[in-house]
Amino acid sequence: SIADWQFEMDLLGWAGLAKAENRLWGITVPLREWKQVLKPEKKKTLNDLAEFIASKAARQRLRPLNIAGTECLASSAFLTVKQLLHKDGVDVRNISPSTPLHEFVNNHFELFYHQINRLAPGVFQHFQLGVENEGNQNPVQKFVEKSWFFGVFVESFFLLLSLFDLKIAAISLLATLALITIAYLVGPTRTIFIWFKDIYTFRDLSERIAALQSIG
Repeated sequence: SIADWQFEMDLLGWAGLAKAENRLWGITVPLREWKQVLKPEKKKTLNDLAEFIASKAARQRLRPLNIAGTECLASSAFLTVKQLLHKDGVDVRNISPSTPLHEFVNNHFELFYHQINRLAPGVFQHFQLGVENEGNQNPVQKFVEKSWFFGVFVESFFLLLSLFDLKIAAISLLATLALITIAYLVGPTRTIFIWFKDIYTFRDLSERIAALQSIG
């Protein structure tokens, strides 16, 4: 949902997001229209957002490559995507049409969402955003997760004593802040990942861009 995306990607509220999208796509959509697309955040999805942008944004026109006397727009799209990745610092020497797309999209989501999406607005309509925790945890992380019941008990004990002694109240406050800080610092790392329902390789992406370019 839009709400999940805003939270995980540390984005602005709907109005700030709308203004940012207007700047990124070079469009001038009024806030009242954006509000219909972005709110309520928990019900609206990223696919809703992608479809809306596709209906408003202008696409960058590609020229088809001439291969053995045959014009191929998909080949042009493939080379253009590689050029954009190269400009973003990606080693593209081993990228072929059959190369899986997943890793590149997750490592360079902003590039795909904004620059590559300009080639054919709507090409990434059917994608989903997810969050996963890293599997490997250090001993401190495991201890914090398994001993939180003990921590709650100790903290409750200090809070009870604080009713009778201001010094203990201060210690209790510091202990609370320390527990919160430790839990935040050693908590499992959350990783954002994106996946598509129907685009798996660079060939799939290139053919989709070519098809959308041919429509309009």
